[in-house]
Amino acid sequence: RVQSVDKSGVMFTTNPVTGADEIVIEATWGLGEMLVSGSVQPDNYRISKSGDVLEIKIGRKESRKIRDYATDKTVEVSVPRDLVEAQVLTEDEIMRVASLGLKLEEHYKKPQDVEFAIEKSRIYLIQTRPVTTKAKEVEDVKVSGEPILKGLGSSPGSATGKVKIIRSMEDLAKIEEGDILVAKMTSPDMVISMHKSAAIITDEGGATSHASIVSRELSIPAIVGTKNATGILRDGQIVTVDAYHGLVYHGEIEVSEPEQPQSAEDETA
Repeated sequence: RVQSVDKSGVMFTTNPVTGADEIVIEATWGLGEMLVSGSVQPDNYRISKSGDVLEIKIGRKESRKIRDYATDKTVEVSVPRDLVEAQVLTEDEIMRVASLGLKLEEHYKKPQDVEFAIEKSRIYLIQTRPVTTKAKEVEDVKVSGEPILKGLGSSPGSATGKVKIIRSMEDLAKIEEGDILVAKMTSPDMVISMHKSAAIITDEGGATSHASIVSRELSIPAIVGTKNATGILRDGQIVTVDAYHGLVYHGEIEVSEPEQPQSAEDETA
């Protein structure tokens, strides 16, 4: 049986953030639980469907979960120093995973959200399912100003609001309608507060983390993997979130967004 002790990841056969017709893979060391929870900043790879690597972003992966064979339990351990900022997937593994994604998409006739694991260079597909949210394809978004924070825009959109730093579950009571929820990472216990929030900002996580997935489902702008949002931002501070570009600005900044096409219902109303 596969223990997935080497590498794990999630692959989308459509870009979940931009809607582009390309493959996006996120990967980390060890079991995939830390990637989905958002407790690591994973590697992010973008691959064209013709087989070209478009972009590689290396995340900082300080911890991993592995199977402890002595106790048959999952344990969290530190990643060896030389692997913290090392590329998880080799270029050969990237292309092999992407090829499997294309085969799955062709078989199911829909873009797929795939979980995979690699042990001793062998790739295992854990599960696949249709992509559940459709990204907004928005171009020419313009913002003027100097950002104070940068991360990965994992759920597109923009918002201005009051920062509320969440360091423990007790802090969730601070969240009011229209606030900007800022946390190291999010968890299922935060979903009700996320519903109230105008935007989400996290220190950790990638495009496949809990914060990103839930934000896309709720159509809430989200920026993840900022590394130090909880240290730079302050409770009560007014900020503008530009989750199209993964940028945060101090104060209220105008974000110029293209008009969305009206539906037939809107036009005849």
